[in-house]
Amino acid sequence: MQISHVKYFQNWIPIIGKWIYEEWSYAFPLRTLLDIQKGLFGRMNENEMPITLVAHDERGVIGTASLKASDMEILQEITPWLSSVFVHPDHRGQGVATSLVAEVEKIAKQQGFTSIHVFNPITQGVFEKMGWSVLQIVEYGGKELAILVKTL
Repeated sequence: MQISHVKYFQNWIPIIGKWIYEEWSYAFPLRTLLDIQKGLFGRMNENEMPITLVAHDERGVIGTASLKASDMEILQEITPWLSSVFVHPDHRGQGVATSLVAEVEKIAKQQGFTSIHVFNPITQGVFEKMGWSVLQIVEYGGKELAILVKTL
């Protein structure tokens, strides 16, 4: 598995957009699948936010994660955000998400940030296993979500 910038995998954007839409649309009910796909085309930066990375192997893209200035309308004062972390179900449990998250953390640190944030359903506990801690709990998109932070 390798990690690259999404700009080198533009032909995968329709599929990546579908994954993100299906996984996280409850949090952004006004965004359509097309909105998300268009947004991904705007994340092809390598050195400034927003940045989207993809994990891939010889068969194609297997996961994605982004670094964005903002990810929740209700928490505009918090920056930056780890966003759109998704690993195809066939590749879960193989360290793909951990590798993607570590790479996004590295980029955020290189950009001078001392911490990074993410939101996730409180029942999952995935990010806590990677050293993140819960900052607060919010009601968003009809779900209770944990806002987590990690010091870089």
